[in-house]
Amino acid sequence: MGEHRWNAGSAPQWNNSDMTKLKAVPGKTGNMTDSRARSTPRTRLAPPPSRGKQLSRPGLEEYYAQLQQQSFTLLVAPQGYGKTHVLSSWHAALLDSGTRPIWITLDDRDNEPGKLARVLLDACAPLLPLGYSGPEISPDESSGETIQQLCNLLHDSEEALIVMIDQYETLTDPGARELLTDFLFHLPPAAHRVLASTSTPQWMTPKLRLEEGVQVLNREALAFSAPELEEFMQLEGHEALSDEDILSLMNVTGGWPAALKLASLSLNKAKTHREHTSIVHGVFPLLYEYLERNIISNLPPTLRAFLQQTAHLKRLRIDLCNHVCGSDDAGDCLSALLDMGLLEGNNYADNWFSYPPLLHNFLLRQLQQEGRGNLVERHCRASDWYLEFGLTESSFYHALEAQDYDRAIAIQTAHPADLIVAGGAALVEQFIKTMPQKKFEEHPYILWPYTWMLVISQRFTEANKHLTELQSRLAAGIEDKTADPLIPEPENLKALEYRIKQALDRDWAEPAVWLKLKKTRGSKEDFLQEQIELSLGSAYFRCNKFSDAYTAFHEAKRLAELNHTTITAVSAATRMAEIRYMQGQLTEAMYLCTEAIDIAALVPGQLSSFTGIPLLLSSRILFDRNQLAQSEQSFYEGRNMFRMYRASHYLMDSAVHRARLANASSGWQSALHTLEQAIGNLSENIHESNINQLRAEQVRYEVLGGHLEQAEAILKRLGAPLNSRGPNPTFQCERAVEYLYLNYCRYLIQTGKQTVASTWLTKLLNQAKSAERLTLSVEIAVLLALAHDAGDDDRRTLRSVREMLLLADQTGVIRPLIEGGSSVKRLIRKFQDSQDQEQPDSAHQPSTALLDQLLAPEKKGHQLLETGGQKGAQTAGPSLEVAEGNTLTPRELELLTLISEGLSNKMIASELIIGEGTVKWHLKNLFLKLGVGSRTQAASRARSMGLLE
Repeated sequence: MGEHRWNAGSAPQWNNSDMTKLKAVPGKTGNMTDSRARSTPRTRLAPPPSRGKQLSRPGLEEYYAQLQQQSFTLLVAPQGYGKTHVLSSWHAALLDSGTRPIWITLDDRDNEPGKLARVLLDACAPLLPLGYSGPEISPDESSGETIQQLCNLLHDSEEALIVMIDQYETLTDPGARELLTDFLFHLPPAAHRVLASTSTPQWMTPKLRLEEGVQVLNREALAFSAPELEEFMQLEGHEALSDEDILSLMNVTGGWPAALKLASLSLNKAKTHREHTSIVHGVFPLLYEYLERNIISNLPPTLRAFLQQTAHLKRLRIDLCNHVCGSDDAGDCLSALLDMGLLEGNNYADNWFSYPPLLHNFLLRQLQQEGRGNLVERHCRASDWYLEFGLTESSFYHALEAQDYDRAIAIQTAHPADLIVAGGAALVEQFIKTMPQKKFEEHPYILWPYTWMLVISQRFTEANKHLTELQSRLAAGIEDKTADPLIPEPENLKALEYRIKQALDRDWAEPAVWLKLKKTRGSKEDFLQEQIELSLGSAYFRCNKFSDAYTAFHEAKRLAELNHTTITAVSAATRMAEIRYMQGQLTEAMYLCTEAIDIAALVPGQLSSFTGIPLLLSSRILFDRNQLAQSEQSFYEGRNMFRMYRASHYLMDSAVHRARLANASSGWQSALHTLEQAIGNLSENIHESNINQLRAEQVRYEVLGGHLEQAEAILKRLGAPLNSRGPNPTFQCERAVEYLYLNYCRYLIQTGKQTVASTWLTKLLNQAKSAERLTLSVEIAVLLALAHDAGDDDRRTLRSVREMLLLADQTGVIRPLIEGGSSVKRLIRKFQDSQDQEQPDSAHQPSTALLDQLLAPEKKGHQLLETGGQKGAQTAGPSLEVAEGNTLTPRELELLTLISEGLSNKMIASELIIGEGTVKWHLKNLFLKLGVGSRTQAASRARSMGLLE
């Protein structure tokens, strides 16, 4: 940091030119630290003692590592974010490294400059030079002169200087702040300053940050991550919390340490399951008392009034707040609250803010206690502003909150399409359920926008019930006699009817119906037209007409973007990605998935469940490319989202893919366990045919584990043709039974029926290629090559290997080849040898890059099918016996070594180049296999078994 010229008693003048140090005048002899007794309590010159078990915070290690490379480190967050705890931890680490940091805890008494000067003197006394000869520094002198001499003495100190100041916000006196600022900016250039405050100091301007080298830890940096939250609750004695409880606590608290501590105290008092559930969802009175006493009561009156007037708003913006409050100072209030960490910015829209969830809930409770009088007026003012601004859904929300049904009906009647495309079905559902019966009689067709929303939200059964009501009213000639009637057109109801029928009847796919509707409506480009195109694409998709389906989905997406129907655009882009994935065009599929996710991000919250689908598909693409770490990261980002999605097809796909990830990381036992859990959890929510697909996938891992009797029992239950000699000439494999026949062929290969398996696989491969399903074709081609090899048919084996490699080269799908293990590698080498002898045309050969990638030493992954050695015998992949039925995989052995060395999850993730979620997944499997419940127990058990050196 550049040296600054001293100007005692004024704000610091920052100048990067030479500084003339002001030396203390020599005179008296002796050590200042010995000649004057300290008057500042020792408790203010040292961090508070740590209490209880210490939580590891690996996420803050990077900031600590940069501590001595920065001029300033600011910890800026509201009370309760653990700023003092973080500083204390860093202070202890510095002492351990041989550095003596200066610690100062400020309080209200320091608002007198003279007293503040004495505190600074006492804090710095241990670093003043021994044997110093000169005048004794006395706080009776001018405070500025005192600090001037102190800084000059510190310039002569040879020790590393780190000043840590806690509770900076308690300095409210301008003179005291000016004195401390002078002190900070006239310390030696190599000094490091660390401040903890609830708000950013005014002198910390953007320009200063740029010039001086400043790192800032805000609320987001100090909040607990999900793994830290879980570890904290375990340290607090709440080890029985489920993943759902942890997720809920993370959502409602945002990782706020104080809130989690109060949640822990509340859980200790919970006596019933209902109380427990309420607490993990954010209802604990101790928190509200804390907010009132420690945060709200410390705010200036203007900010407290602003909070009260805007607490009903989900989102805040300067002009909106000015309109609601009837003032023009919202900008200053929002800026102050943002500095204090009491506001969250919006990642998707500039100039919009919101209160953190727990603070917002607290403010709403206070409003309810105040009464509804003023609150109704504020909601109506917000509704007016949003409607004028063109945000219909938000205007509708505030009309409902004011219980102004006439206003809500007027909004829905005038802007039904706007409400439909916003996707706020839950909001309109609240309106429908609370509206008085008299209003229904006055507006008999108020249900039809809601019915469309139910369809878009995949709630087809409920939509069908309301559709019947609407059709009966229209058939009976019931009219809406209001001034601005809301009556659906017959073609609207017809489109709804077909859309619901197509969703509820798995065997119904009639593209002609949608083509006729398109022809009837002409060249319209409205909301209904995009829904017709989306439904037409789904109908073509069911008929395996993928090119036609892609064209229809593309048109639906174009219309959705034209009409700003975000939810339709996300659905259409995702379906387009699914088609390209099936066709083996993984790069384009990945691009479309990313586009769908980006579109959904424009409307945060409402489309979270839909965002999970492209995330799942992205994970599958990355998995097929053998990018396992990225695949796991994408999957775990999306799994909580697509749990909310009601389409059984995606629920089933997610369970299958999760099992494949589990197999790749932890072995076939983990994959089987994953599928068994999924079948148990989903049995009541998805169709029996989808459950049967999960059971069919179990066969894959039973075969892998050598459990052929169990595999046969599942196949019999699912109706597999166990005694057949091959498929009939007319056999067509529907997508719903693909898992069954693929895994049936795995079973046939392992039981020595290679000829039958090759017959089935040849049929499946021809069908997949004719339908342009090249991604599936790669997996079938791998099995076909292994089946021919197991039958000692070299000519067909080499031909199948060539096709397998060409398909993999064309699509980029290589995971099925890698899962084949040493058997597939042996076949590839055999193929290379045959090509060297024949010298074939290189234009019809797989690329050298692909062959090098496939033949490289495999560092991770598991063999799915191994037919080396004795034909048809199952060979286990590399593992280590732990207990009966359990084995440790190479990856788990790596983790075992690293946790025994004391590495955190984040450090392990960095070491192995995988995600933290992946580390956590591995550790759960490892603990399960070792029969332990913690990292320490795992390391101890491993040493006793001789697994660690």
